[in-house]
Amino acid sequence: CHPSRGHPYDSLANALASDKKLAGKVFRPIGRLDKDTSGAVVCALHAHSAYYLTENRPDKLYLAIVSPPPAEDEGIIEAPIARQSEDSIKRCVDPKGQYALTKYKILIKNSRCAVAILKIETGRTHQIRVHMSYIGSPLVGDELYLGNCTKFKRHALHCCAVQFKSNADSEVKKVISPLPDDIKKYLNLKLKFEYFLINIAII
Repeated sequence: CHPSRGHPYDSLANALASDKKLAGKVFRPIGRLDKDTSGAVVCALHAHSAYYLTENRPDKLYLAIVSPPPAEDEGIIEAPIARQSEDSIKRCVDPKGQYALTKYKILIKNSRCAVAILKIETGRTHQIRVHMSYIGSPLVGDELYLGNCTKFKRHALHCCAVQFKSNADSEVKKVISPLPDDIKKYLNLKLKFEYFLINIAII
């Protein structure tokens, strides 16, 4: 989301800064996505909106491909998350960690993998990736958390829908982010899966 030492010019902040319609605006993301996670990010155009949306957090749905499928087709994972070590980016479930809660539902599955819709009630770093690995169903392509990387080159996680109440007109806004080509190819989808998602309520 932000420029970093290894990526000074190819962040979301850079992309928005280059948009002429947003000239002079400050980059104010409301929540962020991990590197290699695709999908929707909400950004506020001014400080008042940023404060409102920070106090009234948008609801987000994620789509993930996991392998193998979890034992249950839906569930709640309530397990605290901590940094594995001081010099590591990796997180783990640890009783001494921060409280974390993830809800999931399986949409499609076979013996090899499953497509899950997930909602996080807390925003811990790598939360979905850690929790799904913890229950024995890591994300496909997630090398950090022991996912199968043979046919997918990033962790298969996509923020597919965002819902929030606008501070401008108090209307509830819902945004659908189309699935990226790599996920559609992996699932061999011939239809636009996002039409399916439009009718999915926030868990």
